[in-house]
Amino acid sequence: MQIQMLQLLQINQPWSLVEAVMKNWRLLKAEIIANLVHQMVLNF
Repeated sequence: MQIQMLQLLQINQPWSLVEAVMKNWRLLKAEIIANLVHQMVLNF
């Protein structure tokens, strides 16, 4: 992840950096939601 960020910074394309962050945020959010749902199911 950090290596990709450095590569994008070297290319000097801010939009690519934003796009990468957004994609990773979406994946992270999905993971968090999945974890919350899993915990809720376990609690029932």
